[in-house]
Amino acid sequence: MIAFFVCILPFITFELYESTKVLKLSTGKEDVIDNAVYSFIGLLPFIFLIKNKVFATLFLFLFLFLILGSNKKAALIAWVYAFVVYSLKDIYISNLKDKVKKLFSFIFFIALLLPVAFELYISNEVMVKRVELMLDGYSSGRDLIAIQLFNVWYESESILTYAFGFGYNATSQFTNHVSHNDWIDMLVSFGLFGVILYAIIFFSLFYKLFRYTGNKEYKIILLVFIGIALLLSMSSRWYWVSFSYFNCLILPYLLANNKKS
Repeated sequence: MIAFFVCILPFITFELYESTKVLKLSTGKEDVIDNAVYSFIGLLPFIFLIKNKVFATLFLFLFLFLILGSNKKAALIAWVYAFVVYSLKDIYISNLKDKVKKLFSFIFFIALLLPVAFELYISNEVMVKRVELMLDGYSSGRDLIAIQLFNVWYESESILTYAFGFGYNATSQFTNHVSHNDWIDMLVSFGLFGVILYAIIFFSLFYKLFRYTGNKEYKIILLVFIGIALLLSMSSRWYWVSFSYFNCLILPYLLANNKKS
């Protein structure tokens, strides 16, 4: 898993560099929004496999630097979630006697690295502005797209459509933009059947998480995997975009290490 992470990283870094360069040339702008950065979100769980904390932290902040450069809010949210879990994982995996010591280590870790992360964040005016707009309720039109697509499904007045939707990727028939939400996409494309099936996938993942009896560190990675998948499914896309394949590569490895998988 670590070998795969190390080998694939230069390729997706080059891909992001080329993608950003093309976007800047085509738009004539220096500040562009580049979806290619999502590949790094797919690799976030792999960082938790790295035993050396210095190297793992360096990779985390490399990812943060690239995410901020891409100006993708959903990617930043996923990184913040992974960073919080990474910061707390030592407290969780330690035994009761060591928890106090790990708590002090956590406080030191946060005091040392949080200012660095915040400085990187505020140095990117575009990302700061986009996050501020998001916190003020601006969703880049996602809410309007979701309402439009829901109305298309609801107003179809067809039992078959209610149950099974309009067919794969049907949202492209009704809007010029992707839905930015897997759940509304499932509803329109596959109806209530699709939404229930998608919910069952997440339910089964959470069931595996709570029943996980293997290595505690692997349980943390499974938590990161599920959290990223759920966050991106609601705020962007997850189930059929390329970065989710990186996520899913690590899932069989985690489940194989569960004593009662």
